[in-house]
Amino acid sequence: MGLMDYNGSLQEANDLVTIHLWDPRSFRQHIDDVLAWPLLSYEKTRWKSRREWFDYMGSCRNDEFTFGGVSIRLPETMLLYVSLRPTVAPQAA
Repeated sequence: MGLMDYNGSLQEANDLVTIHLWDPRSFRQHIDDVLAWPLLSYEKTRWKSRREWFDYMGSCRNDEFTFGGVSIRLPETMLLYVSLRPTVAPQAA
């Protein structure tokens, strides 16, 4: 799954791309705040409710691995190698 935050054309796009794994900790800790947001136009084409969206987004993350992120220049790099690390088990609260 990939999400992109850019509202422009390919011709205007910067060639520096930063890639990282989405960290859902804050998302999960503030469920009420997240669910209070209305669905955006595009989201309405995919999900029936913010709860449905939340459940989908929350399931899209593998919590067993971490990745610090990487920035690359396109099209100089055609292959991207990512080093994942196992996460440390969360401590009981």
